[in-house]
Amino acid sequence: MGTYQKMKRAKEVVEFLDFNYQNTKNDPELSSDSELLEIKLQHLESAKEKYRSLKYEYTIQSTLLILVVFTAVAVLTSYLLGGV
Repeated sequence: MGTYQKMKRAKEVVEFLDFNYQNTKNDPELSSDSELLEIKLQHLESAKEKYRSLKYEYTIQSTLLILVVFTAVAVLTSYLLGGV
């Protein structure tokens, strides 16, 4: 699975865990269990961090790919026009 698919999957997990945490926090019976809320919050924060790191990785990979393509086009253009 590529970085983009991992990033999208991580985003879905974050959305699910956030929804789950909010529902637990708003439920009168479950909100009194502070240990449960703390565990769910830790899972949510961990998933958010994973999503952020995958997003940065994807951004870096995309940027490097674009840089390589533009450099190749520039070198090829320069070569074809009689430079370098």
